[in-house]
Amino acid sequence: GDLHTDVREIVLATFAWMNHDVVRRVLPDLIAESVRNPSFAQLLDARVSAPRRAVARAALLASIGEATVAERDLEFVLDIIAAPFFWRMFARRHDVDDDFINAVAHLVCLYITSA
Repeated sequence: GDLHTDVREIVLATFAWMNHDVVRRVLPDLIAESVRNPSFAQLLDARVSAPRRAVARAALLASIGEATVAERDLEFVLDIIAAPFFWRMFARRHDVDDDFINAVAHLVCLYITSA
């Protein structure tokens, strides 16, 4: 349907996952371990990152159409959906509110429509 609505749902799902009690407690440690341990990094990617990105990728492609965005751009879009939440929640230890979610969705839509 509507690009902004679809993107906002993907952004909201990303936040909901990152804000889950267990994920919020362990994600920074998992990422730190993946930097130190390449085998663990591959496992984390295969079991956590890749499946989540595949779902988000499919949802984005359903919304915008495959011809609209190149694969490298789609990978960048997936990165810019998650990165603001990680930085705000884990690096800065600030809460996320609806305005922040809307701002991330708006940023993603701007990038998609300008690419």
